[in-house]
Amino acid sequence: MERKDWMEWLGRLRAEVRTEAPLGEHTSYRIGGPAEALVTPHNMEALKEILSRGHADKIPVRIIGGGTNLLVSDRGVRGIVITLGRGFDGIRILSRTSEGALVRAGAGARLSDILLRAAEGDLGGVEYLAGVPGTLGGALIMNAGTATEFIGDAVVSVDVIDGEGKFWLVPGKDIEFGYRKTAFPVIGALVGAILRFRDRPRKEVMADIRSRVRQRRDTQPLSSPSAGSVFKNPKGAFGAAELIERTGLKGLRVGGAEVSAVHANFIINRAGATATDVEALIRAIQKQVDDLAGERLELEIHWVGEAP
Repeated sequence: MERKDWMEWLGRLRAEVRTEAPLGEHTSYRIGGPAEALVTPHNMEALKEILSRGHADKIPVRIIGGGTNLLVSDRGVRGIVITLGRGFDGIRILSRTSEGALVRAGAGARLSDILLRAAEGDLGGVEYLAGVPGTLGGALIMNAGTATEFIGDAVVSVDVIDGEGKFWLVPGKDIEFGYRKTAFPVIGALVGAILRFRDRPRKEVMADIRSRVRQRRDTQPLSSPSAGSVFKNPKGAFGAAELIERTGLKGLRVGGAEVSAVHANFIINRAGATATDVEALIRAIQKQVDDLAGERLELEIHWVGEAP
């Protein structure tokens, strides 16, 4: 299908369509070239149509969620980039049990909103997600959490729309949750999930959330644009941040990108950084840590778009 044909088709859907949209405006890094088409579907039917038509006509389709764990190419992204907004951000308590409740949330729902909605119902158990930016969909893909607690532990089931537009309800037991990665038995777009919460007084939940958010603010460079932790923690005795700091790389800068002086596993956008700047800094860090500590750091953030 010619580009003008699928652009015309997109314009007929119940969706907001922006052409050549700068993705730096839609990522926490504030970095990235344009999306050929940036589409926000208004309902499930529009999303199904985009996925099935894209699959059939071999149009590249990518969902970016909240854009908090991504590094987007300066050259941009070909095809269709999807963001999920209204219609995919609902949160509701489904049922209560003797020990807690089941909560359904859309993939476009912010983690902070899910925590607060649960707290209003005297529900907790996933306070370890407090201060983690982004949406539920991205958190599920990354199995977000701390070094010892992960969102996968709370998942009852996940809703997926596959490339042919078919709906799947995938039980949590069939999903392989690992460290900062998740393998789903069905390939497609995550549109929602049911999470398990436990009874906990709202006052306790809110106090825990505030404490965790304060700790993140004290230990992470949240005042500068970033994509969070750049590297996964290796299995050895030292974490990625400690390895980077031990090699004396705090403050190292390439163009507008800089290794944070607050947390060495953060590369911040200090001043108009490009994806090329960040990518060069990533390579420099990996080489230095490998040379001096014998550890090859694995990326936690995801590259999107044309390779450098």
